[in-house]
Amino acid sequence: MLQRGLVMATNPPSDLHPTRLTVIQLPTWKLITTAVVVITALAGLGAAYLKLSLNSTEANLKEAISSSVAPLNERTVMFKMVLADLVNNRDMSPEMKKFYTEALSKMSPSEVKSSFEPPNSDKRSLNTLEANREVTRTGKIDGLKWDGDHYAQVRFFDANDPKLDLRRIDLTSDQPSPCSSRVVDLPEVKDAIVQVCEAHLNKGLEIIVVKKAPGSTF
Repeated sequence: MLQRGLVMATNPPSDLHPTRLTVIQLPTWKLITTAVVVITALAGLGAAYLKLSLNSTEANLKEAISSSVAPLNERTVMFKMVLADLVNNRDMSPEMKKFYTEALSKMSPSEVKSSFEPPNSDKRSLNTLEANREVTRTGKIDGLKWDGDHYAQVRFFDANDPKLDLRRIDLTSDQPSPCSSRVVDLPEVKDAIVQVCEAHLNKGLEIIVVKKAPGSTF
């Protein structure tokens, strides 16, 4: 699992002696838990905490998230942090699933919608993309909850076409449960596109994660 670090000064600054730093390594989801507690306690000061305390090696969870939400909506930041971490956690332990459920259960449709990019004019059927082998299904996580006791799920795909820019395409799904998805604003995630089914938000949270194809330049 990816590790993040909380950096703590163990000695006060001195002109004569450099400050010694102790790095406490935490799994990403436990670090998010810590951030959520501080965000909740400090309200707007949570943004400063994020910038100072979140040290990410794969997804830059520091400035990109907190600066992309203005004014700061703490729960929207929380939602984006969870999504950024979910991208790389297809295999989820029971402990992690419990954490994600507890975090997502505090979310509501308003937090999700505030994280959307503007709608795209280009719409493509995910079913058709899969049938044409432009994307390949690689996994699914069920059994999550959000917005109280509503269901949540995550579906994972790999893009096979390096020219398939799903930042510019809103995915749809066919019958029997048609849906129109929206791209989530996650500039700190460089290797995947995340979309959420907007049409089903009144009953569940359906997350689609598509890993970019090798050779993608967008």
